[in-house]
Amino acid sequence: MITLAIAWRNLWRHPRRTALTAAAIALAVTVLTFFFSVQVKSYDMAINASTGIFHGHFQIQRSGYLNNPEMRKIIPNVWSLRKEIQEKVPGLLGVSIRAIGFGLISSKDRSYGSQIVGVEPLTEGDVSSIPGVIVEGEYFKTDSALGLVVGEVLARNLRIKLGDELTLISQGYDGGSVALALPVTGIFKSGSIDIDRGMVQIPLVLFQEYFGMSDSAHTVILRVLDRSKLEETQARLDEIVSSQNNDLVAVDWKKLMPGLNESIELDMSAGWFFYIALIAVVSFTILNTFLMAVLERTKEFGIILAVGARSSSLTKLVLIEGFFLTLLGLLMGFIFGALVVSYFGHVGFTAPGAEEVLKKWNLPGRIYPEVTFKSFYPPLLTVMVASLLSVFYPAFRAFKMEALKALQGGR
Repeated sequence: MITLAIAWRNLWRHPRRTALTAAAIALAVTVLTFFFSVQVKSYDMAINASTGIFHGHFQIQRSGYLNNPEMRKIIPNVWSLRKEIQEKVPGLLGVSIRAIGFGLISSKDRSYGSQIVGVEPLTEGDVSSIPGVIVEGEYFKTDSALGLVVGEVLARNLRIKLGDELTLISQGYDGGSVALALPVTGIFKSGSIDIDRGMVQIPLVLFQEYFGMSDSAHTVILRVLDRSKLEETQARLDEIVSSQNNDLVAVDWKKLMPGLNESIELDMSAGWFFYIALIAVVSFTILNTFLMAVLERTKEFGIILAVGARSSSLTKLVLIEGFFLTLLGLLMGFIFGALVVSYFGHVGFTAPGAEEVLKKWNLPGRIYPEVTFKSFYPPLLTVMVASLLSVFYPAFRAFKMEALKALQGGR
């Protein structure tokens, strides 16, 4: 206790220097916390927005289907699989089934290649935002609806409007030709140009009938309520698919959308260059503070050594002083950081030119950061480690002191 009291007293022998150093630590924590919170929230928004359009957080598929989506790579008895997933996997926001084909979509004037997706009208909205972004007409209301919905860009390219008839030509499950003509009952604008110009949707029952799929499909799409439990959900899905003996795999969003995952990792790596530069400045500030404190107290340390104190006691004293100063700065930084993040969490944060970048990730123009453990502990832990490491060299200088040289003012 005596050592702690002496260390705290020594810290305030130069209150201005101590206050400035603590403020530097607090500033670093505040800035890091704010920008890290914005980054983490933007990533969460990007993942939720991107997975919410079409892909979902997970998909059950036949092995190899992701890289080579062949018509014959089906999931048999897909309804029983969906029932088992709903019974054994907690925390699901939605589960839906899709069958997917590729074919030629023709209007009176033009033809384009497109993805043809058979969906469950009553559950598709639980895993995809497309049913909620119909800009003309309406989405399917029943499983037996006769019609199709088409992306806005594809509709413009085909020069069609609501009610026009489109002809779909493709290849069925048995290898035979499939041809059907359906009216356009809805036009959607998902926010993803690739989807809007390359997809039409029809009811799953209709798809299975014309493509000869019976009770089979190509994917089971899942969305979870809590993204922090993705690993737990993955483990449960792996158990389910391994028991099916149908060569099925559970694919998460990182594999479904590798471009998004790589963009997030690249952006985080680039952000850490800025963070490391800021931490380095703070670390040198702390190093300078304690090096000066040790050097100007050389004679004082010499007297302490001369009366029988050990060098390790001086080292311990300097380290405790560094710990107190770091703790003070971290506490101030946490409070200020929480206040700043809370403020921008209420009013939103944006930067000039950020709208276009955010639009590419299907995000709104403003980001609302949150005070969460995930966004606070990396900055706090990083600054704490860097600050404490900066104290080790001054502490080492104190440890190497000799009583006679120190009394003579030697260095």
